[in-house]
Amino acid sequence: MFSTLTRLMMHKQMIINAGEVKIFDNNVVLNPLSTEVSLYTELKKTNQEKIIYYSAKKAGKEWFGNMINKYGMKAKDVMTWGPELIDLGGWGIVKPLEADMMKKEFTFELQKSTFARQYGKSTEAVDYYFRGFVTGAWSAITNTELEGIEIKCAAKGDATCKFLLKEKTKFDSKDPLVIKQL
Repeated sequence: MFSTLTRLMMHKQMIINAGEVKIFDNNVVLNPLSTEVSLYTELKKTNQEKIIYYSAKKAGKEWFGNMINKYGMKAKDVMTWGPELIDLGGWGIVKPLEADMMKKEFTFELQKSTFARQYGKSTEAVDYYFRGFVTGAWSAITNTELEGIEIKCAAKGDATCKFLLKEKTKFDSKDPLVIKQL
């Protein structure tokens, strides 16, 4: 984690000024995780938690699109920086499991999900923000509109959180996970 921080600062890609922090020219804020958990909990009461997914997806697409367009990064560069930034951000540890660039289908897991741990026990997947952000990132990397579902979740008792990303038309529209999460 500290090597990532050092590299960002050495390359002038993390700028800290009075009242402002930027990484790859994107403003970031440090927020207690309880803020995100509370937001999810409140939106879930009225079945509006998808708002988190779609907002985060837009942010991920913009952030990684900026990395690609402004800094000339290629997919392999973004795939290196992405997990490092997720680790630095305190979300957990990302492990790619399968990546098919031709089919534009990706499976990965998030180990030690801080959101799932802080949220506590659940009967359903809870990582809407992370899932959205990463789906947006991969949409930018592939230049294709992707969607993502969480197929395993630590809050449900699974060992890790596991995500599947692909084009919406490739999902089974009758699958209960697809219906609930998209």
